Amino acid sequence: MMTTMVRLPVRRTDRLGQPYTVRSYRPEDRAALEAMYDAFEPKRIAQGLPPAREEQRRRWLDRVLGVGI
Repeated sequence: MMTTMVRLPVRRTDRLGQPYTVRSYRPEDRAALEAMYDAFEPKRIAQGLPPAREEQRRRWLDRVLGVGI
């Protein structure tokens, strides 16, 4: 299987016509990322992600941000 790399940032428009930008994570994004997962709906979680409890979500973010891009 061949993977195509996309150069960031990428600007897109959602189904409602609202523009958004996908860019690399920065450490100063952490509070906003936590807030997004805290408010995540629906609360039904896919394969246990994001974790349901706040402290578990924080540890999960610590792990994935440490190895991801």
